[in-house]
Amino acid sequence: MTLRSGLERIAGVIVAVCVLMPVVFAGCSSGNDDRYRQLNRQQAMTIESLNAEIVRLNQEIDGAISARAKLRDAAERLAKYLAEEVRAGDMTVSLENKGLVIRILESALFEPERIDIRSASEPALDRIADVLGGDLKRHRVIVEGHLDDALPDDSGWRSGWEYTASTAAEVLHYFTDVRGLDPGRFTVASCGEFQRIDPGDTDDGRERNRRVDVIVTSDLMGKAA
Repeated sequence: MTLRSGLERIAGVIVAVCVLMPVVFAGCSSGNDDRYRQLNRQQAMTIESLNAEIVRLNQEIDGAISARAKLRDAAERLAKYLAEEVRAGDMTVSLENKGLVIRILESALFEPERIDIRSASEPALDRIADVLGGDLKRHRVIVEGHLDDALPDDSGWRSGWEYTASTAAEVLHYFTDVRGLDPGRFTVASCGEFQRIDPGDTDDGRERNRRVDVIVTSDLMGKAA
């Protein structure tokens, strides 16, 4: 059963209650009229509240369906815009339960041994920014930094948390400082080495785990928390 069909069944129950309540009260003794009138008013207020909640939930469902459809269209466009990077294995584009996910390898983003955006990666980031600033301009975005394993003690970083926070923030700053996207839409998440997508201990697997994920969610700016 879908959520919408469930709401429709609730609405049917409410209608049935509305029809039956007067019949029940009509058979009650006159000595209890005041008490039953009070109950009737309480029932009417409850029914009104439930109807309002059904309307609100239906609007929320419609909004979620519309937002998901936009994410699906954007995923298809980005797959075309980033086809070269996808073929090279530097990026992937997928629609997942958490939203539209653009995975970018760290090696494709940054200069070796540094956290500076490579000039060669800027055209791809620009194409992503164009989509984020177009039909998806009201969608909230999470930028996640990821590692393959714990950093060595002589890395200069306290831990992978600080490192992946910095890699994610660099991508965020490109979108906001260079491309002018609204910073209020963005959240930076530091995941360290704890959300690997390739559990294998191979060079390719480690490279896939060192990444920045740009996640466009269904949540919209201005939506009540």
